[in-house]
Amino acid sequence: MRKNKLHLWLFISTTLLILTYLFFNLVFSSIPNNANQTWATLYATDDTIAELGDASHIVEITPDTILQIGETDTVFGLKVTLSNVGFISQEENTDPNHPREYWFVDFSVENISSGILYGIHPVVNTQLQYIIDGTYIWEMPDEYQCTPEIEFLSNGLQPNTSFQCRFIYSVPLDERSLFWVYTRTDIGADDSYEERYLVFRIR
Repeated sequence: MRKNKLHLWLFISTTLLILTYLFFNLVFSSIPNNANQTWATLYATDDTIAELGDASHIVEITPDTILQIGETDTVFGLKVTLSNVGFISQEENTDPNHPREYWFVDFSVENISSGILYGIHPVVNTQLQYIIDGTYIWEMPDEYQCTPEIEFLSNGLQPNTSFQCRFIYSVPLDERSLFWVYTRTDIGADDSYEERYLVFRIR
């Protein structure tokens, strides 16, 4: 009788431990996904929201990281293609000592992973950089147009789904090199958040 009670107690204890483990595993595994969905909704509906890795800081550019117009590369499950770049017009009413001009950048982004990708907002994930007096300067787009409109990203970017954008930047008129940067922050190999970026030379 005592032996049967001991077996019953061990069975109940083991079952409770398993159920407790499964409960906490389910709760904590859902936190990153819920957070990503929340950020994705905010990103897709508010251009003023920013975080680390969203074009709010300078990216160090080295020769072995530079891609060219027409090339494609991947970052955290996204395939980014810079399809076209060009001069639009000189900017009016600028400082005569520092004249500027408008350039457009056409690009596409496709989810090539097997799952939904969250936290994507092309306006805050991209920037244009150039060097003045040995220091990198970054610029956000003055105007942008995306197809479909970026609000559809509020539910994340579905697998095999893409969008195309044209961004217009105001840049220095002189012949300095211009670099277009696409950044993405996600969970890296060691399960911590990591920033990666693609750099394209556009002039």
